[in-house]
This record gives sequence, C-alpha cells and structure tokens, in this order.
Amino acid sequence: MVLNFHNNKRRNVAHGDEAGKTANLKPAKKMNELTWDCNLEREATDGAAKCTSYTKPDHGINEKVFTAGNTCNIKTKTQEVLNEWWNEIKANNLAADEKYQDNSGLGNFANMAFWETNAFACGTAKCQDGIRLLCIYNKLFVFFCFPRFKTRIGICCSGKKNDQQLYEAA
Repeated sequence: MVLNFHNNKRRNVAHGDEAGKTANLKPAKKMNELTWDCNLEREATDGAAKCTSYTKPDHGINEKVFTAGNTCNIKTKTQEVLNEWWNEIKANNLAADEKYQDNSGLGNFANMAFWETNAFACGTAKCQDGIRLLCIYNKLFVFFCFPRFKTRIGICCSGKKNDQQLYEAA
C-alpha cells in the first residue's frame, strides 16, 4: 500500500495530473519509479523503535507520531499520514514564481516527490507517545531556497554549484 501510494502520486506528478493549491503541477520530464528497499525497511523499523526523532545523513526522512486507541487500524492511520505528507503541496501554490525557504512546510512532500529518489521504505513502532511511522528515502532533497516554478520545479537557489531541483518540468 505504501509503495503503491508513492508511485501513484509520483506518476501523477510525472503526467501533470497532480493537483497543487490552485492548479495542477507541471508534468515532470524525469521521475524515477520507487522500489521498496528491505535494508531501509529494517533501518526504519529499528529507528522507529528508538522512539526518538531519527536522522540519517544524505537520506530523506519523514516521521510522524500518531495516537492509537484500542481500535487503531494501522493501515488506515498510515494512509492518513501519507496523505497528510503529500498534501503539503496543496497548501502551497507552486505554480507561482515565488521562492520558499527550507521551512516552507514542504519537506515531507519534497522527500516523497524528489525525482532522483529511487528507493525507500517505512517502518512503525509502538512508543509511549503513540505509534511512530518512519520513512527513509535513499536520496535527500536539500533546499536552501525552494522556488516555485516556471520550467523547473523546486530548484535550489543557494548559488552553490551542486544545487538540485525537485524535478524538471517537461
């Protein structure tokens, strides 16, 4: 379910069928299909079980702790969290030619949509503060400045030579 969610959403971006705040995102010129990485799954499960915030250099990290009552359906809750992360894009108008700082509230979406990412996995653990869902992506989209796009989506504008872009529009 988690892998399909990611690939379906990324496919929508690639085809220009993914809704933003006021208009569909532009189609991507390139968008890797994701695979499930069993090593990252083990790491995500172990990381979630530590019940603290998780970091891994050069990897995208999405994390959420949610409460779970006696009737908690982990599949339903996971779907809700994935939608919450992905829907960060709907709170921002990326069709406009404006810039975002890295505190723009798009971090989870950026990890999920970064075109270079080709593998990821998620894990869960029961902690005192709730159920911890941790997803680890094999590439990190680092943005110093997240411009809204015209032809390139999420291009870094730090002025550094190794600037990245979330993806390039077709």
